[in-house]
Amino acid sequence: MLGRQKFLSFVCQTLFAQQPPGLLVETGKEKILGQENQDSFSITKYSFGVVMVVADGLGTKKYSGIGSKRICKAVGDAAKIWVEKENAPIEFLIRLVHNLWDISIYPYSKNECATTCLFCIALNSGKIILGQLGDGIIYYCNDESLNILSEKENDFLNITNSVASARNVYDWTFKEIN
Repeated sequence: MLGRQKFLSFVCQTLFAQQPPGLLVETGKEKILGQENQDSFSITKYSFGVVMVVADGLGTKKYSGIGSKRICKAVGDAAKIWVEKENAPIEFLIRLVHNLWDISIYPYSKNECATTCLFCIALNSGKIILGQLGDGIIYYCNDESLNILSEKENDFLNITNSVASARNVYDWTFKEIN
């Protein structure tokens, strides 16, 4: 089995593999080909572990750059609360992410701040939590095999779920790895 440090490095590299270097920026304000980049990411070390988030703002939405930046913060803030509740289900974490994101984007509408979200929470205990809403790919290793955290079965519809469009926690794909 891969060591924890090697695993974290692998997850981090694969999370960012979807975009060519230089296109993914934390602020979401870089100009690329004359258009505002709505994508954001964060990698934050906390006392309980590391939280990595990649958010792809839907380019057709006016404030998706705000939405993508704030979902990165919402995942970290939700993780801080969630880890304090021993054995809390992942569904609670997802609900916290949504609630904190909803509050953080105010006064903008959810629809105008639409963004996808991929995250990895690597706890000091060795437990890894992966979450995905929308398009994108998270690769992970488990027992020496390479796996893909799969999006829900909407791929053929060419519809991207976003934090704005999610109706419940089961619109997300998530996994806990011990």
